[in-house]
Amino acid sequence: MRVLASYVIRVGKNEDFYAKDTLGLLGTMSGSIITLKRNAPFQPLSWPLEVGNEWRNRFVLERTAERSSQAYDNRMLVSKVEEIRVPAGIFEAFKIENYRFSTANLVGEYWFSPKAKWFVKERLYEATGVLERELIGFKAE
Repeated sequence: MRVLASYVIRVGKNEDFYAKDTLGLLGTMSGSIITLKRNAPFQPLSWPLEVGNEWRNRFVLERTAERSSQAYDNRMLVSKVEEIRVPAGIFEAFKIENYRFSTANLVGEYWFSPKAKWFVKERLYEATGVLERELIGFKAE
């Protein structure tokens, strides 16, 4: 098994692992159990971030507890730069849209802030409803 250098971000009881070279999401742990893993990172960012840039995201997501997997093929698009207000403050952010390649359905929106060096807001369109996450605190170094 190939091990990639990664950053770990704690979200509630979960830990998300992001590849250091691309900031692509590799997998998720809950406690000490791997719950999700990908054969290639989900890459919500591709540099340089510029309005109009597009890239494809292809990976297989394995849900370890259910012993199931699903292939994903998404089209990512940097649609605009906008000012966005979240509990952590006001940020200028690149809006990145995530479309299912086969259907062209919008499945996610991400706002990346160069100031925060991460996403300040995410909106995911799931079968069970809309999941929205916002940055609640930020400290510049």
